[in-house]
Amino acid sequence: GLVQASPYRDLSNISFADVAVIVNDPESRGIFPVVLHHLLSSEHHNGSIAWLWHGRAFEIINMEKFIEEVCPMCVFMERMATYGFGQVAYNNGQIKTAAFFHERFLCYRPWLAHTMKPNSHRNRIILQSSQLSGHTEQVFWELDWLPAL
Repeated sequence: GLVQASPYRDLSNISFADVAVIVNDPESRGIFPVVLHHLLSSEHHNGSIAWLWHGRAFEIINMEKFIEEVCPMCVFMERMATYGFGQVAYNNGQIKTAAFFHERFLCYRPWLAHTMKPNSHRNRIILQSSQLSGHTEQVFWELDWLPAL
């Protein structure tokens, strides 16, 4: 079932300057969230994965193409759980298929992805997609959509 997530924090006002030291660290460039953000910004994969209209979540829109071109789903879900991504739920509480969010993973704010940390190995639990924490879409409707900077 859906695990209730902690309150969503709007971190969209964190500027590049606020996290420049982290972003400029070469070790942060290869972490999963940074690579995923780059993938979402790439036109090469725009037929398989895309930002949702508000820019606070993304969706796999063509699962077959995504698995073929990007990543096997079991590996993807493990990495999503490792970095604390949640799944978006419809307002009735049902999981929205393959739509994910993280308060530090925002469209037009790639620098925030550099600040994401994996769960510690000791506490890490590999979650099935139905066990990821989620927020209803209503949470995102209540926040401003993210314009390009």
